[in-house]
Amino acid sequence: MSLSLSSGLIKSERPKSINFIGECSSLVLNRKFSGFRSR
Repeated sequence: MSLSLSSGLIKSERPKSINFIGECSSLVLNRKFSGFRSR
């Protein structure tokens, strides 16, 4: 039962983690581009 519960939690959390990573990467890219533009 514990395995099925953990797998269910991981599946439900996957989209959230992917969105979080996407947001972080976009923020980092924006910062890099802004730095190049300022230079």
